[in-house]
Amino acid sequence: MTTTLDTPVAVPANVLQGFLEVPPPTIGHVRQTGFMDTEIKPIYRLGRVVVGRAVTLKMTPGDATLTRPAIAALTPGDILVVDCAGNRQIAAWGEMTSLAAKVRGAVGVIIDGLATDVLEISDHDMPTFASGLPARVARRPSHEGAVNVPIQCGGVVVNPGDVLVADDNGIVVIPATEAAEV
Repeated sequence: MTTTLDTPVAVPANVLQGFLEVPPPTIGHVRQTGFMDTEIKPIYRLGRVVVGRAVTLKMTPGDATLTRPAIAALTPGDILVVDCAGNRQIAAWGEMTSLAAKVRGAVGVIIDGLATDVLEISDHDMPTFASGLPARVARRPSHEGAVNVPIQCGGVVVNPGDVLVADDNGIVVIPATEAAEV
């Protein structure tokens, strides 16, 4: 297991708050980079904009071992962003991980992979974006992967601390160093 403890660039709270009024399609009028693949969608209708700082998780296919340390790294206002290494067979996220993230203060989860327990996650009101909904779930066979390292999600590089703006239309990643300008 690899975990980095470097402190990401801090984005002022007022900048994050401002993005709540600027949905991804509006950002698309002024920015052409950072938009995730449209295959990653909310697993239930949100009807609102979700904004937060990235906490990243690099998983190996079918291995959910590092979901616990990733959830432990979450602070209020964070969005967990998960790179499942291309796995499109096994859910990396479900009801209990969603509830645990919510308890930690996370405002959303974005998975370049699959999630399950859509009804329960909707009941928790945890905005969750994924590329599909299987019944098969991950196990904890190893300790490979990493928390808070640069990852790929939806074809975009995501660094810890980057700003994510997501809604029913899509997801955009804004590097922390560019957030105030955008």
